Amino acid sequence: MKTALTFVTFILVIHAQDLIAQTFRGTPVRYADQALSAVLKNYQVYELPAGEINAYVHTRQFAIPLSLEMGNTVFNWTLYENHILSPDAKGTSMKNGGIVPLEFDRLCRTFVGYNHDLSVDARFTIREETFVALMPDGDDTYIIQPASQLSKEATSNHFVMYKLSDMIASSPGSCHATKKEKRPAALPDLADSKKNTPKGSQRTFSCLELQVSFGTDNQMWQDYEDVDLILDFNLTVMNVMEPFYDDFDLDFWVAEFFMVTDPANSSTPWGTATEVDDLRTD
Repeated sequence: MKTALTFVTFILVIHAQDLIAQTFRGTPVRYADQALSAVLKNYQVYELPAGEINAYVHTRQFAIPLSLEMGNTVFNWTLYENHILSPDAKGTSMKNGGIVPLEFDRLCRTFVGYNHDLSVDARFTIREETFVALMPDGDDTYIIQPASQLSKEATSNHFVMYKLSDMIASSPGSCHATKKEKRPAALPDLADSKKNTPKGSQRTFSCLELQVSFGTDNQMWQDYEDVDLILDFNLTVMNVMEPFYDDFDLDFWVAEFFMVTDPANSSTPWGTATEVDDLRTD
């Protein structure tokens, strides 16, 4: 993806290697948790200075050298902003039947990391209270994320590290969909589907930008009870999914989102709709 900028990016990475990467160390924690053990075969828990990492990565926008020491494992990456959240993004909720605006952190929180020869890229979400990293390592992938995303018993300063192969597979379940797939009569020409870069865009490598709106429900509020933590989760998913669309040079750009933030006094804008097609019209 973004081959036109590969050479320029490579120069920036080489330049970053000349800079001294700031090293952040995770402090091992003796920790056992039934919720973690239910989803992971092996894991380690650390205390990690997420706030300090967040302050550091915002000292520059390009070629941010970052070194992580997690026990005996050391990770070295050069980070670039991958600003998925539009600077003009609109966040809303509903309370007592009316639309209310949401306040949230608008700083870039999603990053792409490259190794020394650009052969591997990692994905990061970094904010004052959040550090998420998906870092390929040969045939496997190291993952670091807040332990609280997997267990309600975990404290906010605990982060769990594991490999993708450590995850315990669960049943995919059934969505009970009743509608048949609707195929369009014809797809639009590529030229017609291209959009101009939105005003104020800070995306580093954008080619085609897909404007996204999303909504979260009562269950997500019960799990996180914080607007920015819910944004962290959703933007992390989009950041991780972007490489799957490399063949289309497609980048996500969140322009609007809705959240249920007061389950006792709020309603949802989609009424009784249960099907995706109906959500767009109800």
